[in-house]
Amino acid sequence: MSTRRTILIASACAMLAAGAAFAQNAASNGGMMQMMHHFQPPSPETMQRLLDGRIAMIKTSLQLTPDQEKLWPAVEQAMRDNATVRARAMADHAAAMSQDAGQAQPPAKPDPVAQLEKMSKMASEHAAAAQKLADALKPLYATFSDAQKAVAMLVLEPHGGPGHGGHHGHMMRG
Repeated sequence: MSTRRTILIASACAMLAAGAAFAQNAASNGGMMQMMHHFQPPSPETMQRLLDGRIAMIKTSLQLTPDQEKLWPAVEQAMRDNATVRARAMADHAAAMSQDAGQAQPPAKPDPVAQLEKMSKMASEHAAAAQKLADALKPLYATFSDAQKAVAMLVLEPHGGPGHGGHHGHMMRG
């Protein structure tokens, strides 16, 4: 068995164990739904600090040359725009969850056409932000050394790095 596969299996087992522990804890503390309704998302200020930190980590990790530094502002702006799209989608989702939680009666059955339209709009916004990021990154990436490309695979991979399996990676989150 390859090392990568072993790490992947071990990571999956760890995630399952953590999920089971979380679910058990949630069940013993009044249930998962109650915890979901009491979840407080981070403040915009906290999210901004986290985004700034992620961008600084990526830039520092890449150890850009002076010529590469000239290409960085477009990449950073695209990352920030991408994060804005994601934050807006998360805020819309949180508002919908809050509205549903505040109703005395269960929410009416959702309109599947309206849901598809909403999903399509969000997917289009995410795709446009991802394309802008790819367009900004392309000229910078073309100048990377082999060492920078190796680091880029870890900090810029759309799925969180080789073998990660996450839905959104570092760059896609901002």
